[in-house]
Amino acid sequence: MTTILLILLAFLTAFLIAVITLPEIIRVILGREFFDIPGGRKLHIGNIPTMGGAAVFVGFVLSAFIWTPMEFFGEYKFLFFALVLLAFTGIRDDMIALSSLKKFIIQLIAAAVVVGLGDVYIVSLYSLGIDYVFPEWLSFALSVFVIVGLTNSFNLVDGIDGLAGSIALVCILFLGTWFYMAGFTNLALLCGAMSGAVLGFLCFNWHPAKIFMGDTGSLFIGFFCSVILITFLNTNAALEDAAIYKIENSVSLAMVLFIYPIFDTSRIMIIRLMQKRSPFSPDKLHVHSLLLRLGLKHHQIAVFVNIFSIITIFLCLMLDKLVSDLVAIVFGLVLCYLISFFISKRVEKFKTKRKTMEIQSRRKKNKKS
Repeated sequence: MTTILLILLAFLTAFLIAVITLPEIIRVILGREFFDIPGGRKLHIGNIPTMGGAAVFVGFVLSAFIWTPMEFFGEYKFLFFALVLLAFTGIRDDMIALSSLKKFIIQLIAAAVVVGLGDVYIVSLYSLGIDYVFPEWLSFALSVFVIVGLTNSFNLVDGIDGLAGSIALVCILFLGTWFYMAGFTNLALLCGAMSGAVLGFLCFNWHPAKIFMGDTGSLFIGFFCSVILITFLNTNAALEDAAIYKIENSVSLAMVLFIYPIFDTSRIMIIRLMQKRSPFSPDKLHVHSLLLRLGLKHHQIAVFVNIFSIITIFLCLMLDKLVSDLVAIVFGLVLCYLISFFISKRVEKFKTKRKTMEIQSRRKKNKKS
């Protein structure tokens, strides 16, 4: 059986399992009333079932075990252990809320297992132009920090229908394609299984959503994305300089693949700190929250964010041999800042206009009375 056929089978198997499983999960959750209740910083209307990430987990794991060679699991057994740990943590949290501290500790344990025992760690500055290899202790600490940070950033952008799932799908599909073209077929199989499961979930999560992924999905999928991004950096660095599919600016490409969670989370935390608030305090400062206030629908925002991501991915690839990694990163961050600044100003203008209209409406009512 050819490799491409195996990857397609892994994709289709995970997709079908997710699509078949999700209606049953929705039925059970509706019966037990495990809803994501609107209010506070929740941006949806009505009680929507949560825990849809369980279908992604089942689809991915079953498909991976069916189609991936068994010897490969020995190499990545610690990754699967961490994914199972986080999936069950998410299920527990979606059923009966866990404290943020407990979830954070479990994430640290999962990341430490993958880094310390699974040898998935950041070893250097890669393509940033500085020839420096991290000492073992710094490599461990930095890797755990990045994995936990990216996992939580993904969790934070899971705020509207279809957004987090589509961001993960674009990232994983690209990396799966790159792994296949570069000759790392087992990693491509894993990405194929995950992307199939996520696409199956999106069929039920696209606006108007029938179910949310919950922490079951956001922790599990976000962790997978963060680990696979580090794996991409290491795999790309190990390629010979003359290799066709070697990416010169691998750090900027890795950032671009996860650009929205990285930028949006960093942005709101900086704003909160400037306002002398906790960086983890709830609010509606996310870019997708601002776009909702401008009148865009959930699916329109998801499409906008992902089109922007795809365009920046292509720009990164086109400019790979022409600009340095640092220049690409600075350009990307400045572009994101300008777009978010423009959106913020539009929201302020929209609020001012709406207040003016409300005042005028009150004056007319007063005159009539």
